[in-house]
Amino acid sequence: MKSAAAIAIIALVASLPCRARAVEQLLPGRMLTMRAAASGSQRTLFVGRSSAIVAPTPGGPVGATLALRAASGESAAFDLPASNWSVNAAYPNELERPLLFTLIQMLWDRSDPNGYAHHITSDPLPNTPPHKILVHEAFGDHQVANVATEVEARTLGLSIYQPALAPGRHTDVHPYFGIPAIPSFPFDGSAMVVWDSGVPPPPITNTPPTAGSDPHGKPRSQATARQQKSEFLKANGAVVDVCGGNPCLAP
Repeated sequence: MKSAAAIAIIALVASLPCRARAVEQLLPGRMLTMRAAASGSQRTLFVGRSSAIVAPTPGGPVGATLALRAASGESAAFDLPASNWSVNAAYPNELERPLLFTLIQMLWDRSDPNGYAHHITSDPLPNTPPHKILVHEAFGDHQVANVATEVEARTLGLSIYQPALAPGRHTDVHPYFGIPAIPSFPFDGSAMVVWDSGVPPPPITNTPPTAGSDPHGKPRSQATARQQKSEFLKANGAVVDVCGGNPCLAP
């Protein structure tokens, strides 16, 4: 029983690459349409991975990014209530949990975008083109560590919409270090846009955020965020400024 939670998670993630291939065989050339709806949480696992391994996908929006979370060594990797409860109940000793995460990681890398991120926008896998990616981050996300999203942005070589946040909102001394600002609009490249719902900044400790209401789904519920994704997905589309030169808000 103790390993039941780990076995269930491993079985799920190990099957995901096969699912991506199967969907493309059933709906050739339709992945772009599917990615328009894949703008959050577990669906983003599918988007990031399929962007790297499926050929007819010139670009795609990625919502609350899970991409590099499992590899970041954070307790927040299992902060979702259901998985958190099952893992903690089976492994009450916190010293055992890193070993569990390491075991899961071996198969997780086959299905999570963290195993494909360095092949999505550059150095594409054989018979696949480079892709353009739009990432929407919910600032202070309770389910997805912002620091992992920022690591993904650097890995993908994304540019970031500035001003990303109001002055003083980010706890870093140099927020979004190493992520260049979008030089002008419309921007024909891959980008990340931060959406602020007003919740407190995430803690700087190895703990998931809990203060305020969870902003996890706020970006995809915001009309301007949807408009931005729509413009990006159009033929010859690009990243456009939908926030009027101000920080993007998703109250």
